[in-house]
Amino acid sequence: MLRVSASAIAVICLVGLTQASNSQSAIFNSDPKKNWAVLVAGSDGWWNYRHQSDVCHAYQLLTGLGIPRENIITFMYDDIANNRK
Repeated sequence: MLRVSASAIAVICLVGLTQASNSQSAIFNSDPKKNWAVLVAGSDGWWNYRHQSDVCHAYQLLTGLGIPRENIITFMYDDIANNRK
């Protein structure tokens, strides 16, 4: 599995945002179906479970606001469900 640094992903996202217009309307659309989200949990393992939990919670909030599942890009490790703890 290819591991990408959360910092690298954050930098890429910030570069994309800075290239957009400074007005909020250029980033957020009043129609939730036209909005996109990128969620990143850069930690793995049980000891950082909270980071993955936060991303899952954010995902639920965004879908509750009407943003379609196919418009939410999620990066996180899949190692908690089968953890012995």
